[in-house]
Amino acid sequence: MSFLSHLDDLSTPRLTVYNEVDGSRLDFSGATLDNWASKVANMLRDEYDLEPGDSVGMLLPNGWAYAVIALGALKAGMHIVDQPQALTFISAQQVDTFSSDDAEMVAVISDHPLGLGVTETGGSLPQWAEDFFPLVRTYPDHYPHACQPLPDLVGTTNDCPGRRVLSCGWSDAATFRDVIILPIAAGGSAVTVLSDGEVSEQRLRHIREAEKC
Repeated sequence: MSFLSHLDDLSTPRLTVYNEVDGSRLDFSGATLDNWASKVANMLRDEYDLEPGDSVGMLLPNGWAYAVIALGALKAGMHIVDQPQALTFISAQQVDTFSSDDAEMVAVISDHPLGLGVTETGGSLPQWAEDFFPLVRTYPDHYPHACQPLPDLVGTTNDCPGRRVLSCGWSDAATFRDVIILPIAAGGSAVTVLSDGEVSEQRLRHIREAEKC
């Protein structure tokens, strides 16, 4: 069985991300998430020489990039944690304050809504930092190594197919698992609303109705 083989339809949205700051709404089908997960998993194994059981540091803000990187780590049999590790992912806004002594390898995520790299949008990076998006695009969307199905990895079953779970982002890797990974692993989907401040109940009600959560 493959990573997302438990999903009855890979063409339907499994992750929907509302960004209230820039007004965007992005859908990711099961197939798209699996392709991203394969690219990331291949990158983790081949570019950074990580192995199943290793941990990846996730110091990123909420966003779809966090989700696909986390899924890729899971597909490769790795763990995501909230502290710096040998490989640590940070945002472009964190480069000036992050100490390169805290991680052997650092991958930087731009804030471009469609996934252009830092250098592709006119920015620059120090020598110790890798531009994530241009790098990950060079990796294939087929993962050649054995991997467990997502429900087996997180210890859940396909017991609520079609259910859409609404959240307002996450605060750490544990809550990310609860609001994003578990709904997908259970055969449903996740809808998350990201904002700099509190999202009004009226706005959440509108999204809940529109997304049938």
